[in-house]
Amino acid sequence: MPGLTGEEVRQLRLDAVNLINADRATFGLAAVELDDRATKVGDLFCEAALAQDIRGHFLTDGLSPFLRYAFWGNGTDYTGQNACSTFGMTRAEWDYESVLEVLRRYQVMMMSERPPADWHRRNILNPWHTHVGIGLAWGPTGVRMSQDFVNRYVAVNEIATDQPLDATPLFAGRILEPERFELAGITVFFEDPPRELSVADANARMSYSPPAECRHLRVQLPPGQFYTDTRSRGDVVVREDGTFGCRLRFWQGRPGIYGVAVRLRPIGTTGVDDQFYTTYVCLRVYPPRGEDRADGPRSPLALPGQS
Repeated sequence: MPGLTGEEVRQLRLDAVNLINADRATFGLAAVELDDRATKVGDLFCEAALAQDIRGHFLTDGLSPFLRYAFWGNGTDYTGQNACSTFGMTRAEWDYESVLEVLRRYQVMMMSERPPADWHRRNILNPWHTHVGIGLAWGPTGVRMSQDFVNRYVAVNEIATDQPLDATPLFAGRILEPERFELAGITVFFEDPPRELSVADANARMSYSPPAECRHLRVQLPPGQFYTDTRSRGDVVVREDGTFGCRLRFWQGRPGIYGVAVRLRPIGTTGVDDQFYTTYVCLRVYPPRGEDRADGPRSPLALPGQS
């Protein structure tokens, strides 16, 4: 990054994490750790955002933060992004102190938000975040920073990210702290493949959320027990050691992106508000072999510079 050494850039990331943790500590929340994977994805995003003059969460490739972390970083954790950019702050050269001052301003601005428009503040104070990536880029037109928060509570078994529509792959993993958390269910989201955006359209998308189309999979009940509304035992097998698994069915019946989100809750709780997402595994689903793949996922899911 122009004007700074690698060690200075590393220290800026740690400074940004310290600012986050100071605010979290004020509210009695556990500290988050700097995450290399989320940081690398954040750097790619910030560099592209600076080059494209992007102010929000979407670049011109149309990828949401969920898809970027999954397909650019091969990540499986649930993420939440804060994206920051300077307005009208031009500078021929940036040094350590000048970039740090901008990062401090960003943190104060986000923590000064008030409900209901306090999305950045709520993201910083989300009690389930465990890690964060700090993406950075700067140039004559300003500074871009992203805080890519991560919920890391589950280890997911390897699964092919490209799947035919008629497949029923096994989705499995284990809860890292089964003495503290239990599986509440799995949600499978669906969205059409992303399409390229103009800069104006990308900047108009100032927020993001999981896709609206989804299906919830329930924990399998013991033999002889059934859910009253469906008369089924459930879908997800869970063992006492925290391992779990289920067969996925691409329920929407058409190609696209299916995001698999594991929901956990602290042991001893039962409310919906006690649940939180801890994975977002993205699967690119294409028509069965031999059928037309024209509507399937395309190159925008590749890393910048790849076809």
